[in-house]
Amino acid sequence: MRALFIPPTTEDYIFYDRSDDASELWFNPTGGSSGGKEKIAEETACCEAFSAHPSTTVSLIAGQYYYIEFLYKEGGGGDYGMVAVKRAADPTPPDNLSTIPSS
Repeated sequence: MRALFIPPTTEDYIFYDRSDDASELWFNPTGGSSGGKEKIAEETACCEAFSAHPSTTVSLIAGQYYYIEFLYKEGGGGDYGMVAVKRAADPTPPDNLSTIPSS
């Protein structure tokens, strides 16, 4: 899955991924192109909570487009992949976050 993430405020953010089975979360901290993307989070097994897979803190500018890509492998059984984000200063526990909405 590929998209553009547009932060609502200029500040530091943390991204999270979780999946059934393994997954990788890629992000371009410099803009909306896939060139320059970096792996920022990874689930190597299955079914852990968001809190198990935080990215490093990423400083983003409000209104700017940032490329984001989520890859996951289905090995059998259930099937899901999720990505969440929060402002680094937000005290909400990662496991209580909703997934990033699409529009």
